[in-house]
Amino acid sequence: MSTLSLNTSDSLALDLPRCELSRGGSFAFLALITLLAAPVFIMPLSESWVHSTYENYDNSIDEAESSVREGTFSRQIALGGLGLFGLGAMAWPGGKRVRMGSVVGILGITYIVWCFATCLWSDEPGISLRRCVALLCEVVAGLAIARRTSGRQFVWFVMVCTLAWFGLGLLAELSLGTFRPFSAGHRFAGVFHPNMMGVNVALLALAAYYLATTGDRRQRTVIAIGVIAITFLMLTRSRTSVAAMLLAVVTMWFFTVPTARKIGYSLSMTIVAVVIAMSVALGAFQLSTKSLSMGRNDNEMSSFTGRVPLWQELLHDYVPDMAMLGYGYGAFWSADRIAEISKSQNWVTTHAHSTYLDLVLNVGYVGVALCLAVMVSALAASLRREVSRPGAGFGFVATLIVFGLASGALETYIGHTWFLTFFGICGVCYLLFDDEPEGDEEARRDVPSYPLSTARPIALARLGLSQPVMGNGD
Repeated sequence: MSTLSLNTSDSLALDLPRCELSRGGSFAFLALITLLAAPVFIMPLSESWVHSTYENYDNSIDEAESSVREGTFSRQIALGGLGLFGLGAMAWPGGKRVRMGSVVGILGITYIVWCFATCLWSDEPGISLRRCVALLCEVVAGLAIARRTSGRQFVWFVMVCTLAWFGLGLLAELSLGTFRPFSAGHRFAGVFHPNMMGVNVALLALAAYYLATTGDRRQRTVIAIGVIAITFLMLTRSRTSVAAMLLAVVTMWFFTVPTARKIGYSLSMTIVAVVIAMSVALGAFQLSTKSLSMGRNDNEMSSFTGRVPLWQELLHDYVPDMAMLGYGYGAFWSADRIAEISKSQNWVTTHAHSTYLDLVLNVGYVGVALCLAVMVSALAASLRREVSRPGAGFGFVATLIVFGLASGALETYIGHTWFLTFFGICGVCYLLFDDEPEGDEEARRDVPSYPLSTARPIALARLGLSQPVMGNGD
């Protein structure tokens, strides 16, 4: 009988015992880091719980100014605890080997150093330093997660966190009587602003999509979760999140499916697009502004719901003064500027509603170039790894990056303590480690060889696939 030794180059059979050796430890670590990370982004819970009762789903200008001046103490404590836990996990022996000499690693370190350097000329040094420390806590926690878990476990980490926030949000609206999906102008907010809840459920849908399309054993469950997530994404009426999610899915699909299927699907989508365009031209139906608003009362397509006047003011009055260096990491939106700009725009705003414009204001064109270089290089690296190791989790990292880059055009995520920023940092950190944990060479020598007839069904079962019935001659 032919045998298949675990010392061979057969990666399918080779990876399975290694995962088995550290599965208990990885699960315990993942459960603990989830319990630490999930509360960070909904602190203080007393404020998040009543988000759906706010006028226009947002804080008043006085509350926004107070938050900037004093910070959110409970969130700072929770984030600090997460950072300290990550630091301890990094110092503890074991895990995967780090290789910071990669392009992504060098660019990432340079960007972080630049963010800290902006504290030297910041308008609000205290705010900048506080935001930089928060960024460092997220990076350390992301490194710890990437070192001690697999990429596929990271997908489950994102799914559990987003599912918990969605469940809390639904419970909050039901308890407050604000869940009215059939009422005009209602947007599902839960424990976030509707735009942020849109990001949350979009990430939940992306995680479910990745797991369902890469052979997970719980395929029916994750598909059901994905359907629920998409349903509530429509209820948030967040057009940016919908468009960004679709672009992320199309990007991963384009780079990972076989060429023949790619051509077939592309032709099918082209035909559908042509039919729709012809139907609109012939007057069969119309794409009105009302239909594109997704039922929102605050819809202003010509100004992107008030964004264009805001961008014009920021580009004309503020960007030219500190275009290259920026006003300091996280320092531009001081309490005084929030009051000044909100008054001129006639609505409360605490950010530019554009990641790229806020980056220019905070870290200047130099910081923008470094940040985009990190994201683009990480996107390329994650797509390469997904092609070479399908289903290992790197494709989901790519979808996170694409989602962030796309949604960043109309919302601000980088430079603030948002969960999308944290997940993106975690995803980039996976690219800074070898795929194999330290000590694997010794571990493989201690694992016995498996017969080929035994190794194959084990490998297929672990991937959620079935073993075809073969004759005795197999």
